[in-house]
Amino acid sequence: MAVVANSLTSAVRSLLAPARAASKAPFRKKLIAASGGGGSVACWMKNMELPSENSLRTSAARSFASRTGCKPAEYSPKRPKTSHSTVIVEGNIGSGKAQLLNYFSTFPSVQVCEEPIELWRNKNGQNLLDLMYKDPKANSFAFQNYVLETMLDLHDQGMEKPVSMIERSFYSARYIFVENLKRNGLLTESEYHALEKQFQSYLTAETRNTKVDLILYIRTDPEIAHQRIMHRGRAEELSISVDYLRELHSRYEDWLCSGKFPIPAPIMVIDGNVSIKEVREQLRKRKDEILFGWSENPDLVDVDVSPRRETFSPKKFAAVA
Repeated sequence: MAVVANSLTSAVRSLLAPARAASKAPFRKKLIAASGGGGSVACWMKNMELPSENSLRTSAARSFASRTGCKPAEYSPKRPKTSHSTVIVEGNIGSGKAQLLNYFSTFPSVQVCEEPIELWRNKNGQNLLDLMYKDPKANSFAFQNYVLETMLDLHDQGMEKPVSMIERSFYSARYIFVENLKRNGLLTESEYHALEKQFQSYLTAETRNTKVDLILYIRTDPEIAHQRIMHRGRAEELSISVDYLRELHSRYEDWLCSGKFPIPAPIMVIDGNVSIKEVREQLRKRKDEILFGWSENPDLVDVDVSPRRETFSPKKFAAVA
């Protein structure tokens, strides 16, 4: 019976093979068209081979997410993306964002967009970042006003490549840092509402790009983050306390794990407490998920393999995350 069953299975597969190949042909044509030709496609696919379904069904990543309370986004190779993807990398100061960005900067298909720290250090000759750390009560409003503007500009960068990866985002500027300043009494009510008004005007402006496809959240204990900050020795950061990092950690948990604020995209949690080598191993195993598209129904098997643009909304994914 086993021999007969195997024979039947082989026969069915041979009959279905031409249909499957034909169904994939439109996808390849659209992929090349979306990328503007074959050259960029070669770079894209060289670094991002489609993973096997077995590799995507492993439970390691989801088990970490279940322990932390942050549920991951869902990925399906049945519905790969062919349009540009924007990935934002979120995490506390000293969480390990730079290491993650360094890893993906080696991929020809990825444009890394770092926080515009040099702009914050020199706006018309003023170091707004240093002034904010030295006297947050007096300088937080001016600094955060400029941060919202410059972080939004990052969302327009890297569009010439299949994936742009942004260090933090326009969203965390509002939901993490502005919110934390308000909670600590470092913004007046009028300043807080002015920043919120500015944020909403950018968010609803048709001429501004605020689209996000995936949030990578590097979840790191504040104590570990503080050790890293002291080790790297940036002048403006030497006054940062563990208590301040704990506050920011709580704001991130409020946003990305408790859904206190709108979440613009699916979330993937990266364990940032481990060594650089172990973080890179996490990224290596999940790079296909990070750089490919996302699906609402990842467990479906009998679905069309032609590309489909998923529509995400903060409200919908607030429930997921």
